[in-house]
Amino acid sequence: PELSDENQQVVDILMKYDGPNDSGLTVKEALENKISEEYPQEKIFDHKKTTVDLSITNVNSEEHRVVLNFKSYKGEMNYDWNVNVISEEISSNNSESKYIIELVNYYD
Repeated sequence: PELSDENQQVVDILMKYDGPNDSGLTVKEALENKISEEYPQEKIFDHKKTTVDLSITNVNSEEHRVVLNFKSYKGEMNYDWNVNVISEEISSNNSESKYIIELVNYYD
């Protein structure tokens, strides 16, 4: 989607996050891996029933909420994070987003 500069910054902080120890695995890569696991050998983004919704809302002057909903013919994956643009800290608001952050944080 077309994003404002501020919202693009929020998405970039989230997608490039690679844990407290710079693990090498980013949130973007963890999401890509999760989708690949769910849809092996498929070009799922070419499927007409696949949609990705992204919404970004301000929580306060430092924090933004990022909600990413991936929907396909098999079901949905919903991710919900808070991103602090000052500290670049990421917090999870649901179990699916927590799984991704823990995967990144503890990646070897």
